[in-house]
Amino acid sequence: ILDDILINFDNHRARATLEILAGLSRQTQILFFTHHRHLLELAGTAVSDGTLFIHHLEARGEVGNPES
Repeated sequence: ILDDILINFDNHRARATLEILAGLSRQTQILFFTHHRHLLELAGTAVSDGTLFIHHLEARGEVGNPES
């Protein structure tokens, strides 16, 4: 489980890390959390199809969220 580990990385280092995590995901499950949309876009270009699965979560207080 990785929570915003790329927050201080430039795009070059973030992309390299995402490629390494994609390779590691062939052996174990990787859960990568971020609220930075540009990292999702970068992951989309760095990780091959069938490896990256993105799930968007609603923030508290948004319509349809039982905790609002």
